[in-house]
Amino acid sequence: MEKKLRILAGWLKDSDYYSSEGDGQLEVAIKRAKQEVKQEIGDYLEEILNGSDEFIRGELNSIEVNEQLKNNPILPF
Repeated sequence: MEKKLRILAGWLKDSDYYSSEGDGQLEVAIKRAKQEVKQEIGDYLEEILNGSDEFIRGELNSIEVNEQLKNNPILPF
C-alpha cells in the first residue's frame, strides 16, 4: 500500500499545468490553482509517509482529541 501511495504522491506533485490558446484568464487561474492543490496534497502525503511512528501517533491522537471535543464540548460557547 505504501508504494502505491508514494506513486500517487509523485503523480500529484508532478502534475503539469496545461493551457490551451483559447483559455481565458479565469480558466488559466483555475488550472493553476488546481495544480497547486495537487502539489500540496502530494507534499502532505509524502510528509505522512516519511513521518516517524511517533509523528503518526501524535497526529492520530490530535485527530482523536478534536473528534472528542466536537462530540462532547466542554466549553459553554
